[in-house]
Amino acid sequence: VAVWHMADLNDSAGKNSSLTITRDVTVGVALEGADREESLERGGDGLAGEFRGGYLSARQGAEGELNLGGKAMSMCLRFRLAQGISDTPLFSKHGGHEGLVYNLFWTRLGSQVSLGFEMGTDWSQRPLRLSVPATMIGPSLWHDAVVRFDDAKLEMFVDGVLVDEEWPIGSLQQGNVEPCLIGAESQGG
Repeated sequence: VAVWHMADLNDSAGKNSSLTITRDVTVGVALEGADREESLERGGDGLAGEFRGGYLSARQGAEGELNLGGKAMSMCLRFRLAQGISDTPLFSKHGGHEGLVYNLFWTRLGSQVSLGFEMGTDWSQRPLRLSVPATMIGPSLWHDAVVRFDDAKLEMFVDGVLVDEEWPIGSLQQGNVEPCLIGAESQGG
């Protein structure tokens, strides 16, 4: 549906659900050395977005294409978290638990920082949750996180390894009017 490589604010797939910047975000930041090589090996362009308290918004996407429905979705996000950050949204269409569609985030769960994911369905107001402790994946390394929902299973992979799974009931939550955000989450506008 949408692909953002962070060279600029354009979506390189489909209808161009372009991004807008709020506050301090720089796109087109050139990666160097091994970071650049790894990006290129994974189909990236050797460029990244750098978030310093700001975020990117895709709103609802071009012609509403980011208002996903049905019983399937996949997302892939390549990221690295700055040292000392332990509570930050990465990719979200939130709106509170009663309206949440998806939310990938870093947070403190108990005594440890974890990468988490939530997905809302029309079966329950309580979202499904997946997580993996940061100590298992290396909190300051570059990671490829893939979340896949295919009706039968909800799975989270980090760097190609299945780290958590859940067995959902229902379809993706509908009626969410919150924007799709990178680096933030929204509730009540």
